Amino acid sequence: MLKLSSSAALVLSLSLPVNAATLHFVTQDFPPFIEVTDKPQPQGLMVDTLVAVCQRLNWNCEIQAMVWRRALLLADEGKVDGIFPVQDTPERRMSLALSAPVYNSSYGLFATASSTFRYQRPQDLLNHRIAVYGPSISQNALDKLIAGLPNMNISVENNQETVLKKLAAMRYGADAVVFANEDVTRYIIRREALSGLRPLATIQPLTYLYGFPLKSVKPGMVADFNQALNALCHDGTLPRLARRYNVRMAACK
Repeated sequence: MLKLSSSAALVLSLSLPVNAATLHFVTQDFPPFIEVTDKPQPQGLMVDTLVAVCQRLNWNCEIQAMVWRRALLLADEGKVDGIFPVQDTPERRMSLALSAPVYNSSYGLFATASSTFRYQRPQDLLNHRIAVYGPSISQNALDKLIAGLPNMNISVENNQETVLKKLAAMRYGADAVVFANEDVTRYIIRREALSGLRPLATIQPLTYLYGFPLKSVKPGMVADFNQALNALCHDGTLPRLARRYNVRMAACK
């Protein structure tokens, strides 16, 4: 069922037994993992995965897509039961219990097709404008990559689509680069039919998980979630979903 709040957030409610408590998960528009479209519910790989887990566990789950900053705030305050996608970082472990690894991805650099820039090491980024989506873990990863480099020119946008459209239009300059999730970037380039962009370098592998706020997580919830994930991995459900979205899955336990 589609619900629309004052923040124009999309909600997916899974119809399960009425005696089951409703679990509230928050997320962001982050295709192909999560995608907000004109359809009456969020779409995407990690939405489909969560739906399958909740059905297997007989959980009544509600999924709401919103601005990531607000999603993180709700999770930090323990006002929701889960948040995704998250990475296993010290920052996240301060406030979240984490699921088993689910899907693999990577960060990379992208440039215009006409750019002659070649990347081999972080120092090569000196004197190049870098665009990134933020605030986000992607921005944090970029900060670590360029730590110690002087006078870096960074442009931060509030969504990945804007970053890529500006790069394609050379709004950042002919020699600018984008730091972004490679799966998300490839998906948006195809969806928006953006031309004149090319991958420059893969920088860092990463893995996405589901997070459960320490302030609200229920006893046994993460263990049950992981058990269901493992069962869905071994029965072929997760591999089929990964192939459908052209994303690499983490290894089955």
